[in-house]
Amino acid sequence: MRHFDYVLFDLDGTLLDTREGVLSAAIYTMRKYNRDIPDKVTLESMIGPPIQISFQKLYGLSDESAMEMSNVFREAYMMEKYLFNAIPYNGIYDLFDNLLKRGTRIGIATYKREDYAIRLLCKKGFNYYTNYMYGADFDGKLTKADIIRKCLSGMGCSELSKAVYIGDGPSDGKGADEVGVCFIAVTYGFGFKTAEDTLRFKPVAIADSCKQLKNILL
Repeated sequence: MRHFDYVLFDLDGTLLDTREGVLSAAIYTMRKYNRDIPDKVTLESMIGPPIQISFQKLYGLSDESAMEMSNVFREAYMMEKYLFNAIPYNGIYDLFDNLLKRGTRIGIATYKREDYAIRLLCKKGFNYYTNYMYGADFDGKLTKADIIRKCLSGMGCSELSKAVYIGDGPSDGKGADEVGVCFIAVTYGFGFKTAEDTLRFKPVAIADSCKQLKNILL
């Protein structure tokens, strides 16, 4: 694996297991609107993409209704019992420690709304490793590619060949491809379940754990 000076990460399913908090807030919202609660697989597919898009696909909502429902979700999710209910993946801090020692610039680019993302990342101590934390806008209009570009710009990366984006799902692979940076897929999160799931995004490497990710990057 070649050396990357800029290593960017997704958040949900890549750095943190946010399953319990996100899904609890989603179920709270569904019940408030008297909507049917979907099966576990469908629920977990909602982790990562903009929540209004997930609600829209799930219930066939108009843009306006989906945004209204997503606003209720966000009001609930900002409560600490939901937002901070996240578990760092085993080995992620060791990986960050070693990247920092090597002089690598670390960035985080997530679909999670930026204010929530920064609160959560700081609570879990990721601000020790980086100040480059970027997320979705309030209206959910930014694409994953837009967010990756913002992160790269903030980090001062002008040579895309020196950067890699790491994520656990299709939106991550698609975003990296649109930006023109290398992509490393992880299969321990919510999106990709097998190495085969990642292949259409042409990752330069695939990791099934943070330990393996460390071996790939270092």
